[in-house]
Amino acid sequence: MGDHLDARKSLLDQRRCAVGRAVVNFVKFAEACGGVGFRCERPEEVRGAIQNAFASSKPALVEAVVDAFEPPLPARATAKQALHFAESLARGEPNRMRIATTIFRDKLTELFEKATD
Repeated sequence: MGDHLDARKSLLDQRRCAVGRAVVNFVKFAEACGGVGFRCERPEEVRGAIQNAFASSKPALVEAVVDAFEPPLPARATAKQALHFAESLARGEPNRMRIATTIFRDKLTELFEKATD
């Protein structure tokens, strides 16, 4: 019996596992659970999706597709929050250049919108 367990252990040690991101259709998932689901891909879709979710008599799920590189800061960050965010980027955030580019793009968009008002 000991040889059998050693052989199984040897086979298990040689296995390779890979984990990838599964694409989940949250609308279908909500429906499969007896609820309703709404997916928002653009900001202008959010209000309607939330209104429909609250109007439903069933449990509702609202999925919002977001930019993975949008920095996780509140709309009005304090100096301390901004400093901690910058420190975390400097420490080695793997996507720091994409996140910094997103911050720069957002700031330019904000400045241009103010200039045209």
